Amino acid sequence: RADEDHAEEFYTTPWTDRGVQQITMLHTRDRDLADDESFVEPLRDATGVWVSGGAQARIIAAYRDTLVHEELHAVLKRGGVIGGTSAGAAMMSDPMIERGNPEPEISPGMGFLPGIIIDQHARQRDRLPRLRNALDRTPGYVGLAIDEKTALIVQGTSADVVGRAIVTEILPAGDDNNEQQERQLEHGDEIDLFDLSRKAVRRSAGLRDN
Repeated sequence: RADEDHAEEFYTTPWTDRGVQQITMLHTRDRDLADDESFVEPLRDATGVWVSGGAQARIIAAYRDTLVHEELHAVLKRGGVIGGTSAGAAMMSDPMIERGNPEPEISPGMGFLPGIIIDQHARQRDRLPRLRNALDRTPGYVGLAIDEKTALIVQGTSADVVGRAIVTEILPAGDDNNEQQERQLEHGDEIDLFDLSRKAVRRSAGLRDN
């Protein structure tokens, strides 16, 4: 159909304009299709996957615990890249924030970033309160709230902040007068995710960070 062709062009043109040689667009809300060998075949050779925005609950409903989910983890294991914007960023964590503000609804995510809960459009949509509340309900996790026009690039256990705004790092309540601990990170700042996760676990257990 013409509208489907236009949709594919809308999503693929920004990448071809930047020199990407081969792109396959995958989309379904049918879990049976997401479990189909022929549907996931392009993922088996993919070096990178981009997940667009929308509603993270729909992404999870269609793809979690399917062959697509399995092959996405395989992309990472062989050194490929998975990126996403908006809902495509929120679904990276497990658990993830599904909706709601300031009280979040929390559900399973895709689990690409262990020990981390991601939120997006952070200050633009006043979502820091819901991430703080999510951390109160999920002891041992770190919160990373990403502003618009900003990205977090993760390689192994380190992450670099790039862009025009900030990423807000939130550690759970712990030994520091039982209050959460926050830090704002700008373009060029680096995060040690392993160390951050270790601190989150220790704080949630009532232990000192060091």
